[in-house]
Amino acid sequence: MSKFKEDISLLRSSLSIIWTLAKKNITLYIKSGPVLIFGLMFPFFLTLSWIIGRNISLIQIFIGIVAMTSFFTSTAISPVVLSIETRDNSLERLVASPVSLLEIIFGILIASFLYSLFITTAIT
Repeated sequence: MSKFKEDISLLRSSLSIIWTLAKKNITLYIKSGPVLIFGLMFPFFLTLSWIIGRNISLIQIFIGIVAMTSFFTSTAISPVVLSIETRDNSLERLVASPVSLLEIIFGILIASFLYSLFITTAIT
């Protein structure tokens, strides 16, 4: 039974680290203003260019907006966060800390998912 408690404790600490990294990554991404505007404007203009001149039903427009917005915003956060952390020399400190590489990757993935979910909800 103590092995189970140790595993649960390890899982809780790992999830806490992942959540902290995700919050840090979202904050880092949102602080770079042009990137946030790009995340809002790019799906809008891409959808606008996709709609003009076509006879498309509202359900197809909605599905297209959701698909394009979630795809482009979810893939936008990780390269920006990694380049900012490399520029600020915080990536080396993060890798040298007692945080596993898997936790760093999951922190970026959770941040990408949450940002994509927020922007997709805001656009639609």
